Amino acid sequence: MKIKIAPSILASDFAKAGETVEKLEKCGADYVHCDVMDGSFVPPITFGHQMVSSIRPHTKLPLDCHLMVLHPETHFEEFRKAGADIVTVHVEACKNNLIDNLRKIKSLGMKCGAVVNPDTPIEKLFDCVPLADMLLVMSVFPGYGGQKFIEETLPRLETLRLFCEKNGYPDKDIEVDGGDRCGEHGVSRRRYGKNDRKASGLKAIILLNGEPYEKNIDASDAYVYCCDGAYAWAKGRVKIDETLGDFDSLDEVPTPAPKEVFPSEKNYTDGEIALLRAIDAGYSEIEIYGGGGKREDHFIGNLHLLYRACERGVKAVLVTNYAKLFASEGRIELNGEKGKTVSVAPFGGDAHIIDCDGFYYRMPETFYYGSTRGISNVVVADKATFSTKGKVLVFVNNEEVRA
Repeated sequence: MKIKIAPSILASDFAKAGETVEKLEKCGADYVHCDVMDGSFVPPITFGHQMVSSIRPHTKLPLDCHLMVLHPETHFEEFRKAGADIVTVHVEACKNNLIDNLRKIKSLGMKCGAVVNPDTPIEKLFDCVPLADMLLVMSVFPGYGGQKFIEETLPRLETLRLFCEKNGYPDKDIEVDGGDRCGEHGVSRRRYGKNDRKASGLKAIILLNGEPYEKNIDASDAYVYCCDGAYAWAKGRVKIDETLGDFDSLDEVPTPAPKEVFPSEKNYTDGEIALLRAIDAGYSEIEIYGGGGKREDHFIGNLHLLYRACERGVKAVLVTNYAKLFASEGRIELNGEKGKTVSVAPFGGDAHIIDCDGFYYRMPETFYYGSTRGISNVVVADKATFSTKGKVLVFVNNEEVRA
């Protein structure tokens, strides 16, 4: 199954919308998602067919127009003229006219899709599976960006995927709107929302106020968050896109200036705020530097960042001067680490090893939480793999050793 990416332009600078979609196309996006809201079906008002018409000349990517509006059928012709390729409508807005509306969209030469909100039974999509080109499942309630992914979305996606397979539509496009963590549940398309203009490279870097990272950091294709005192060691070395923190340890105002200054007594660390922003922006890969050594209390908190990312289905790697660490679950690959020591420990509970290959020692079938049995190993192949049921923390030493 090929997963396609459909970044939303909702959080972009509307004055630069054309430039934004050009960058999205260069960075490999598969679609441009247009969130149309009327202020009635959902509280906010965003934009209409005029925005679609404005960005159409700037990209060859399909424009995926998600109509969060009442009486959507009154707008189909306008979106066709504007250059929309796909129009998706809500089950809740169409009520008994869903099938008729999908047929009308297709009669105008566009592809059609049907959408359900989190509190609408997923079975409401079953009748339109043969007709719809795409099925969209909301993993947040429509109207606002930055919401937390609703975990109950995952079994709903599985139910929909199985229905499609059993009824002869195994390749039906299923899109999720409002979160990640969905590839293993049959989702073929992901819509990324809040701050997607930053996520066009699909990689974020977070700089922390710990031990300064000594080696070069390649940030050419990344969006970089600089947290508080990390500015002292990172300025001039790494391009910085956003600063955040209270900056009470600095003698100067960082560049760029922070959009907001967080108080010292906040409930989240600067690193956690940056991580949550990166995840909400839709980044699929996050690298964290400056998080090792210097202060052990910071290091413990930085390990928690890895766990938070793993919970949200995003791989975050903490890179120190001596090692790299990440939390993961499922199939894990280590490429180019031959000769290096690797430690694997259960993270948050017992972890079961399903298979492993490319290591000097065979891993135990179960890593018991709180036990040290079988944790250390050595990579003996150019590519080492193992699969887990349960989260694990992986530590890869930078130096090569002999088993």
